[in-house]
Amino acid sequence: MEKGETKKLKLIAHKYREPRPEFINKLRSLNRDISDVEIVNFIGSDLRNNCQVRIEAGSSIPRSNAAKQEMLKEIMSMPVFAPMLNDPVNQQEFLERMGIKGFNAAYETDFKRASWENEMLDNGSFQNIQIMPLENHNIHLELHMNRMKEPSFMTMPDDVKTGYQMHVDAHNQILQQQAQQAAVQQAMAQGNMPAKMAPTNMQTTQGQGIDLSGV
Repeated sequence: MEKGETKKLKLIAHKYREPRPEFINKLRSLNRDISDVEIVNFIGSDLRNNCQVRIEAGSSIPRSNAAKQEMLKEIMSMPVFAPMLNDPVNQQEFLERMGIKGFNAAYETDFKRASWENEMLDNGSFQNIQIMPLENHNIHLELHMNRMKEPSFMTMPDDVKTGYQMHVDAHNQILQQQAQQAAVQQAMAQGNMPAKMAPTNMQTTQGQGIDLSGV
């Protein structure tokens, strides 16, 4: 592993003599906590021949998957860490690391789609994104807003920031409409519906999507 990774860095140091958009995009996706200013003009000489890779195996780090999973279970059972599992994103990460799949398929689908949408929004590709009422909008909002909180987001182009905000607003709009529909249905079931909540005044989102192609 040391030889292989060292060889890769040496290749980059000697061959990447100009910024390469594909490689820079990969760096950006792997280093969300670093602002684009620090990597947007990356070239091989920036490594300054610091290409030697050394792997240090810690004696306290479990080597087998079973040992890693057992250690993770112990950590998450501690009172200080247990509340972290209240976050749906952390729950999904925990399940994946534990090798548990299929029990939260609906969440996993929304998680993957929201992550894909973040990539599309980052690249300014709004035309292929459509928000559907059947999505779990709370999961989408959490992932989109987490991206907007990252330091690197501040250096994104204005049209990308606008696209994110419009996307978040669209999710919130559907949530509000669904809440209104639920309130009407509850009022109808109870036989106590105010005039202002009459179904004729509602705008349903059933079966419709919100297209962001005009952003």
